[in-house]
Amino acid sequence: MRIEKDDVGSLKYQAKVKVTNKGNRAMGRHFIVLVREINVPVGVIATPPTDKKIENLDAGKSTSFSYGGEHFNTTTVGNHAIVDRFDDMKEFDESNNSVQKSLP
Repeated sequence: MRIEKDDVGSLKYQAKVKVTNKGNRAMGRHFIVLVREINVPVGVIATPPTDKKIENLDAGKSTSFSYGGEHFNTTTVGNHAIVDRFDDMKEFDESNNSVQKSLP
């Protein structure tokens, strides 16, 4: 999972969460990604956390979605995303289920 900058114009951006199935088989069911903004500067309105449902994802495939408010490119906002937070799906590598990144 990665968090990237998603430009929505020349002056503003949102966070984009990219989820990749790095396994060798398709996910047998949907799973949930929890996304929230963290370390939001004073004067910036934080976007409420959200749960994003990801449907079956084939092996090696990725999907992306945008999250959060449209922040000015001069504003740094932290973002945190976590997938499979209750460890429902056993994986070879559990260390890539949570990511934090400050943007821009």
